[in-house]
Amino acid sequence: MKQNKEGDDMNITKTTLVVLLIIVTLTSLAAAIPADELRAGRQHNTTNISPASSTHTTTAAGLPDDLSPGFTFSENFYDVYGQPNLVASIVGDEKFDRGDEVTLTIDLTNRGVVLGYESDRMPDDDEEIDLARMELGYELQQVNAIGITAMLAAPEDSPIEVKSGPQQAGSIKGDTGARKTVRFNIEIDENAPAGTYPLVLATSYMYQKNAQVSGNVSESRADVNLWYDTLDQTQALHITVKKLADFEVTNVSSDLRAGEDDRTLSITYTNTGEEIATEAVARISVTDPFSSTDDQAYLGTLAPGESVTGTFVLDTDSDA
Repeated sequence: MKQNKEGDDMNITKTTLVVLLIIVTLTSLAAAIPADELRAGRQHNTTNISPASSTHTTTAAGLPDDLSPGFTFSENFYDVYGQPNLVASIVGDEKFDRGDEVTLTIDLTNRGVVLGYESDRMPDDDEEIDLARMELGYELQQVNAIGITAMLAAPEDSPIEVKSGPQQAGSIKGDTGARKTVRFNIEIDENAPAGTYPLVLATSYMYQKNAQVSGNVSESRADVNLWYDTLDQTQALHITVKKLADFEVTNVSSDLRAGEDDRTLSITYTNTGEEIATEAVARISVTDPFSSTDDQAYLGTLAPGESVTGTFVLDTDSDA
């Protein structure tokens, strides 16, 4: 009985080893299968949201559709860390008058840098060393922003209206601080209060997420496979509507009479703006049946909210 028990234990051990060997073999085969072969065996699609807030259709194996068909993960040498980072800034003056219609020039600078890289596997021979070197050269392009689309918008209750639609900025390389310029036409409401107003700039672009090469470099038979992803960035810009002195007529009185000269017209002006008005002068335009040799009145200095009355001397025709 003891001998039979030992025999059973040996059979169980052998069976366990065989199962483990099968699992290891299947795992190795799956890792070596190219991405296109894995795609061929998919049965269900799911939607995956990446940390970059971009949407991809993926297979049951988790492979995005924007992956090169020849990409083989098991042959990848490096993973590089870093991605593009577009920084926007307004070029020139950011202060405008109410009622202005201007073209806003915005610089897009790519501040993306390579933060480091990690080796997935070591090259086995000189040929793979050449492949690894080539792959790293492609991997370092990961910080380049490709096919940039920029859109400027103002909040719904803003007195600023953006007249231009989306703008194309092309591609901007990273690491060197390269830049491109986009332009948007904006209009400021003529009744806009003085102050600082936000504008929202949204950019969307692709970048190279990973690269993998295979083949024979010395014989010029290298295959390059690339994996792209999409990045969306949103940032706030600010423009300022300048403080200005503005006037409103708040009262009018006169003793004008037909056929009489040297009668007075009194007009009260109120500074309804946000800035102090200095050495202000009021002028009236006189037409028939009135005439005047004194069509100006000195108002002096008026702080916001202050009022002053200007007096004008007019003659009136008898036919009035």
